Amino acid sequence: MFTTWIIWFMYFASLYFVSFWLLIFLEKGVKEEKKHPKNLPFVTICIPAWNEEECIAKTVKSALNLNYPVGKREILCIDHSSQDRTAEILKSFGNKIRVITLKRNPGDRKGAAVNAGLKVAKGELFICLDADSYVTPNALKIMLPYFEEKDVASVLPLMKLKEKNTFMRKIQAIEYLVNFFIKKIVGLVDCIHVTPGPFGAYKTAVLRKVGGFDPTNLTEDQEMAMRLQKENYKIVQLLDAEVFTTAPKNYKEFYQQRNRWYQGSVFNLIKYRKMLFNTKYGELGMFHMPMIAVSAGLSIFFAIFIIYNHMIRPLFNKLYDASYINFNIPFMVGRKAELFSLLDLDYTFLFFLVALLLGGIVWIVLAHKYTKEKWTVKRIAFIPVYLLVYPFLMSLAWMGVAMNLARRKNVQWHKAK
Repeated sequence: MFTTWIIWFMYFASLYFVSFWLLIFLEKGVKEEKKHPKNLPFVTICIPAWNEEECIAKTVKSALNLNYPVGKREILCIDHSSQDRTAEILKSFGNKIRVITLKRNPGDRKGAAVNAGLKVAKGELFICLDADSYVTPNALKIMLPYFEEKDVASVLPLMKLKEKNTFMRKIQAIEYLVNFFIKKIVGLVDCIHVTPGPFGAYKTAVLRKVGGFDPTNLTEDQEMAMRLQKENYKIVQLLDAEVFTTAPKNYKEFYQQRNRWYQGSVFNLIKYRKMLFNTKYGELGMFHMPMIAVSAGLSIFFAIFIIYNHMIRPLFNKLYDASYINFNIPFMVGRKAELFSLLDLDYTFLFFLVALLLGGIVWIVLAHKYTKEKWTVKRIAFIPVYLLVYPFLMSLAWMGVAMNLARRKNVQWHKAK
C-alpha cells in the first residue's frame, strides 16, 4: 500500500510540475525583444582551467573573436595548477590574454579559481567562461542591454552542445534545450536556481558585494544563484545569445558530472533551507526549491521501483516458474502469448504514462521552436529513446548521490565539470 501511494504521488507531482510551468508559459510567453546596448562597458572574461590542453585554445579563441572592442575587454585565464600542457598553450597567446597561475589548496574547487579572477578584474561586468565552452561572436552584445535594469545581477546565455556524436550526447542535446527553455520560463517568475559556468555574466560590483563565489562548494554556480536571489537580485535567462559546451561522451562521465551537480544541489538546499516555503522569496521559495527536493526523492524511488519491481522480482518469479518445467523457455513464452488478454493491461498506469510522454513531447517541441534548433530525422526518431531512457539514467545518478551522502563521500570539481 505504501508503494502504491508513492507511485500515485509520483504521477501527480510529475503532472503538476509539467502543468504549472506550462501555464506560466501560456500566460507570460517567452518572446524576446531585440535590444541594443546604450553603451559598451569594460568587461572581464574569466576562464578557469585545470588540465584543459584538449580544448583551452578553442575556448580562448572564441573569447578573442567576440564582436566587442578589444579596448573594452580583458581576458583572464586562471591556471589552477594544471599538470598538462594547459599553461604552455595559454602562454602561446602572448599579451592577448592575462594568465594567472593559482596554487590549488586542499578543499579548493572551481569557485577558488573564479575568485582569483574576480579579485583583479577591472571590468564593470564579470563573465565566467568554462574552459570546455565556446561563445558565439554576438552573444555578449545581446546580453548587455539586460544589465541596464538596476536589480538585474546576472544574465545567462542559451547553452547548446558542440558535439552530438555519441548516445549520451544525443540524450543531453535534447536535455539542454528543454532545461534552458524551462529556465527561461522559470526566470519569468524569478525562479532561476543556477547560473551555469559557460558565459554566465554578472555585475562585478554585485559579486563583490555578496562576497564572491564559495571556493569549497561543489556547484558554485548554483550557490551563487541562490545567494543572489536571497539578496533580492534578478537573474535573466536568454534564448538568443548562444554558447556551446562539451558534454560527457559516455555514461561514466555523465554519472560523475551529475553526481557532483546533485550533491551540490543537496548541500545548497540545506545551506539555504530558510528560503524553503518562505513567501519572501516568491515562487522560488514556495514552489521551485521544494520541487527540486521532491524531484530528488521521487527520482531515487523511481530507480528503486523500476529495478526491483520490473527487473529483479519478475526475473526471480520467472526463474521460479521455469524450474517446474525444466526451464522450457519457449513453452513459457508461447503459453504467455496464448493466455494474453487486453483486459490484463493496467490502463490506469498506461493513462498516466501516455499523459507524461505527451507532456514531454510538448516541452521538446516548444524547446526546439524557441531555441531555434533545427529538426532532423535522427532527432525526431531519438525522442522516444530520450523520454524513456533519460529519467531512468537520472534516477541512477540520484541513487549514487544518496549512497555517497550515506558514506560521506565527496568529489572534486576537476574530475567532472
